Amino acid sequence: MKKRVFIDMDNVLVDFQSGLDMMSEETKQQYAGRLDEIPGLFGKMKPMAGAIEAVHRLQEHFDLLHLLSYGPMGMRFDIIYGLCMKYGFEIN
Repeated sequence: MKKRVFIDMDNVLVDFQSGLDMMSEETKQQYAGRLDEIPGLFGKMKPMAGAIEAVHRLQEHFDLLHLLSYGPMGMRFDIIYGLCMKYGFEIN
C-alpha cells in the first residue's frame, strides 16, 4: 500500500495574505467577498516559512503527495502545477 500525505495549499503551503498585499485596493474592492477569484492572485503568494523545505522532506518519506486547494479546477491545476515547477516538487 502506498503511503500518502495531503497538504492544504492556502495558509499552509502559501501565504494567502501575501498575495492580497500585492493587489490594489481597487481590485480588492472589485472582488470583495470573492477575493480568491482575483486573476493572478495565487501566483503572487509567497511560501509559508519552511513550507518548501518541508514538502521536499515529505517527498523523501511518502509515495504520493497531494496538494489540496479549493477553487475552479482549471485555475487551481495551473497554480498547483506552477508551484510544483517553481519549487522543484516531483510531479507524477
